[in-house]
Amino acid sequence: KIKFSLDLFKQNPECLELKELLNQAEASLEKNEFKKSLVLIESAINACERIVGKGLIGRGLIPSTLEKQKFFDFKIILTLVAAVLLIVFTIAIYWSRTRLKSAFKFSNLRIGPTKKEFKKFANEEKEIGKMLRRGGP
Repeated sequence: KIKFSLDLFKQNPECLELKELLNQAEASLEKNEFKKSLVLIESAINACERIVGKGLIGRGLIPSTLEKQKFFDFKIILTLVAAVLLIVFTIAIYWSRTRLKSAFKFSNLRIGPTKKEFKKFANEEKEIGKMLRRGGP
């Protein structure tokens, strides 16, 4: 890993100031402090990647334009799906209500006379009764 980090630093002169971390890692290796050495090397590599900008996109620290595009596409698709579902739902409600009204349209019709007609018949019966008692028209 030390060789890898040295190559990385040579390819990216911005990372040369991090070479001190590698020197500390080498000193830790000489003292048989392997974990400390490994941590120092990894932190140097990560710091160099942050400076250069590599690795940040893959880890999600800096979103790539492709990821932004995917998120944007997802938002558009989600909005369109919601709009289509709303329209379908609205049409279904409208259709069911008009269908129900037409189905029950004939159920409101009554068979036989209405209240007004009953009163008219009652009045006519009274007049007929009066005429019969008098003996004619």
